[in-house]
Amino acid sequence: MTYRKNRKSEKYDERQAVIRGRGYKYAFIAIAVSDFLLLFLVDNLNVKMTPVFLLLAPLLIGCMMFTGYTIFKGAYIAMHEKNLLLSSITFILLGVCELVSGILGLVENTAKWDHNVLLLLFGLFLLLVGGNYAYQLYISKVKK
Repeated sequence: MTYRKNRKSEKYDERQAVIRGRGYKYAFIAIAVSDFLLLFLVDNLNVKMTPVFLLLAPLLIGCMMFTGYTIFKGAYIAMHEKNLLLSSITFILLGVCELVSGILGLVENTAKWDHNVLLLLFGLFLLLVGGNYAYQLYISKVKK
């Protein structure tokens, strides 16, 4: 991921703080439900999954839930956040690389699907964040 200095100095207004709190709650619920479904698949249907997949897939799903919820409610980016262009380009390029790597991995070796699905989930997460930054840049240019 990218390093952004002074991350703690970013301020969220009261509305954003409430939305982010609700987003954390929904992310936790998404993690719990996806953990339950994955363990059900492993225990009852004998689907083979690696331990890494069982640990990371729910976390990535929770991150995507939090990010998606706060983006669509307008609370993901802090007030007066800078360097959105560089962050947007970085996240979009990394997301595309992860998606391409995951798709090529699925095409080449379907036996190890769980590793490639993690790449796809991570790529979607990065594209979601990068696309949000690009959209916010576009909106700020249109308002001026």
